[in-house]
Amino acid sequence: MDFSSLAKTTYGRKITGYNNQPKNVFFKICGTPYTCIFNGINTQSCTSSPSSPTVLTTQSTLNTGVWSILKRGQGAQVVYSGGACETGGTTKTITIEFYCGSIFTLIGISEPAPCQVIISYYTPLACTPTKVPNCQFGGFDFSALSQTQYSVIGYTGADKYTYSFSVCGSAPTCTTNLKTNGISVCQQGTGFFEDIGQTLSGVWAPNATGTGVQVTYYGRKDGALSNYGRLTTIHISCGETHEAVSAYEILNCNYDINFKTPYACSSSSSLMSTENRMIDSRSSTLNDNVIDTDFIAIDQYLPIKNSSLFELQLILS
Repeated sequence: MDFSSLAKTTYGRKITGYNNQPKNVFFKICGTPYTCIFNGINTQSCTSSPSSPTVLTTQSTLNTGVWSILKRGQGAQVVYSGGACETGGTTKTITIEFYCGSIFTLIGISEPAPCQVIISYYTPLACTPTKVPNCQFGGFDFSALSQTQYSVIGYTGADKYTYSFSVCGSAPTCTTNLKTNGISVCQQGTGFFEDIGQTLSGVWAPNATGTGVQVTYYGRKDGALSNYGRLTTIHISCGETHEAVSAYEILNCNYDINFKTPYACSSSSSLMSTENRMIDSRSSTLNDNVIDTDFIAIDQYLPIKNSSLFELQLILS
């Protein structure tokens, strides 16, 4: 299991802690949160009181992380520890659990005992998929996506179309409406569906539009596969979630779909200079960290849209 694709995002939440004491918790799954950077580059998580949100206390440090397989359910967990709990008697810890699930989503976050924070996720990165033929290329394995269909809206001029696809399997919308098995990509317009990619025709290659890989599927023309018929290239790049980003008809009957997934991330691309870039950009992003009562992801590279919540006013010393 590789969770490197989750390393660049800082998460924050206001929670009701032990004995109903509210607190703000900031953490990275396997990195230093931007919000906690002033407590030291080795900080993995930190907390603050809602009454003093800029006074940050280290909860745990990166070099203490211990990984193990979950004792219940399929997945893994990592436990980070810090200093002594202010209430005495225990060491501060934060446990992050990853359960096998189809999408990355928070299960819950709690503090069942003083200074003992537990965070649980569902994520496909915690699943161990069975290898599916024609789902591997360039060291990446997309087997876990073979049973999942995605859809995205695309335009040709003013005409609007829906593109349904599976990265390396059959797309149910396509096979059902075209009454043919083994279709990976189809185009839906007003009152019609077109076969624009047969599963068995898939050809893999390095991504021509950037990092990652691509797979090209050929549709049927006059009842037979043909390089002169419709074809679709799915460009697959690294992303923290599975997302069909865009679709275009780049030439007559030639379509491009851009898709992001954690399965197209490598350790080096996900972790490359993340902390260095975070420190370099700190002066321009100090006010981007927002604590929400609902769980949110805080990424220092993207502006936070919700300005109705209070912001952390961190002061450079």
